[in-house]
Amino acid sequence: MTPAFERIRDAIAGDRAFMLALDGLVLGTPRSSAWYDEHLRAGHGLVAERDGVLAGFAIHHRHFFQRDFLALLIVEPWCRRSGVATTLLQAVEKRCTGADLFTSTNASNQTMRQALKKWGFRATGRIDNIDPGDPELVFVKKLSEGADFMSARQTKRGPT
Repeated sequence: MTPAFERIRDAIAGDRAFMLALDGLVLGTPRSSAWYDEHLRAGHGLVAERDGVLAGFAIHHRHFFQRDFLALLIVEPWCRRSGVATTLLQAVEKRCTGADLFTSTNASNQTMRQALKKWGFRATGRIDNIDPGDPELVFVKKLSEGADFMSARQTKRGPT
């Protein structure tokens, strides 16, 4: 039986070692301690716990053209395909302040590409020359149907 899901919470500095270790399990170059420190200080991280054990994490920010961007979503191998990633994504979506959520993954990452499709993301661009021979594919998910970036900003800050 799959362990009971417990909670999603804000990531704290004490979670950095877990994040670095999990990051080291996925393809590509792991992010640096400084990268994690920056995002943890800014409140950009979420972690999932299952039976009191850290099960995965997400990093979300607005540094991508001032748009919501899911920078990382990684789940422990022992609890993949059990809803942890979906629950983390839903928590990120609740924190979004714009009409869209962007993310990216390498073209070679078929598992993530299938998950993004299942979660309602659609391809929107490609960036070459980050990882030679493995383009970065950019995806977007509409969070507010019919809204765009400018209308979302006007709603929050008044007309510009």
